[in-house]
Amino acid sequence: MSSWYGPLWTLISAGLAWLGGNHVGLTALLFRGLSVGAALGAAALLWSHLRRTVPERAAQGLVLFLWNPLLVIETGLSGHNDAIMLALVLLGVWLHLRGWKVAAVVSLTLSVLVKFLTGCGGCWKTSRSKSGAAGNCATLPTSMMPWRRCS
Repeated sequence: MSSWYGPLWTLISAGLAWLGGNHVGLTALLFRGLSVGAALGAAALLWSHLRRTVPERAAQGLVLFLWNPLLVIETGLSGHNDAIMLALVLLGVWLHLRGWKVAAVVSLTLSVLVKFLTGCGGCWKTSRSKSGAAGNCATLPTSMMPWRRCS
């Protein structure tokens, strides 16, 4: 079975489906609950960063994030994995800014393993030269191929 999502999300999905069992409604609530929890965690990380960098606009930034209709629809209604991916990216940034480089790399790697799109956003910063960054971005689709096989 192939998946457009990363292997970590596939494992999380299998765990939630196992917990829900034959109860479809419970399984949907588990997915939505995880997504909402991740969105609230991302909001807490964003709030922490904004209070540190621009404290006079921290409340405004938090409100703009939490009142975003796409966030509300994708987390509370759909229970999609984007909030988990975003929370792991923000955790990685938060850890990096506090000097915990290895933990930051682990968090960002977990984000890529939830949804490969995260890798595209970070590849531009992996090299000082434009050609090196382009080469790093070009390798991302190739590295994803083992996870997505054509049926």
